Amino acid sequence: MMMGPSPTGWRPLVFAANRRYSIDFCKRAPHSRPMAHSENPFLNAGALSDGTVTLRPYRLDDADDLVATCADPAVLEWTQVPQHYTRDMALDWCANPPEPSWVITSPTAEHPGRYSGQIDVRVHTAHYVSLGYMSAPWARGRGLMTAAVRIVTDFAFARGAQRVEVCVHPDNTASRRVAEKAGFTLEGIRRNGEVLRGDVRDLAVYSAVPEEA
Repeated sequence: MMMGPSPTGWRPLVFAANRRYSIDFCKRAPHSRPMAHSENPFLNAGALSDGTVTLRPYRLDDADDLVATCADPAVLEWTQVPQHYTRDMALDWCANPPEPSWVITSPTAEHPGRYSGQIDVRVHTAHYVSLGYMSAPWARGRGLMTAAVRIVTDFAFARGAQRVEVCVHPDNTASRRVAEKAGFTLEGIRRNGEVLRGDVRDLAVYSAVPEEA
């Protein structure tokens, strides 16, 4: 499952032209970096886990798996990942990842600790965040992403968030199922909510609030 990563909406972003590019309302991929926010309550989270699925910091040896994931046709269809994502770009991302952003792993996988995807939090305000996520092709269908979304949502609520949002293309059924299984509520369709490689597209908007957790 994957959601086209790229949240912003609360302030402009500036990226180096050779390795970053603009993103929009509710999603992100391994290519964009938020501006520094000294009051960000979601920084320095470390590893998170529900006892089975673990979210850990990036390592340089994640780079090859990240490149393979970004080359997957399904990832390219739904996300802002560059069409020719290079190993140098992946190494840069792994060495200098945005915070908060985690690698998804599972101890039950064939290679415990291996990159199985990633999930990011985009901080719009201290009380409003959105999630971006994408799964590695070899890790789909195991419930890892749903567990990761629940873990990060609980983390966000514990850090004071009052709204966690997921936005996904209406036809991206896999990512929509993740949000729904994680307990998010469909609020509606944000018309013309993103531009992906020149194509203006709608977004299905899901949310979770602490009262319903």
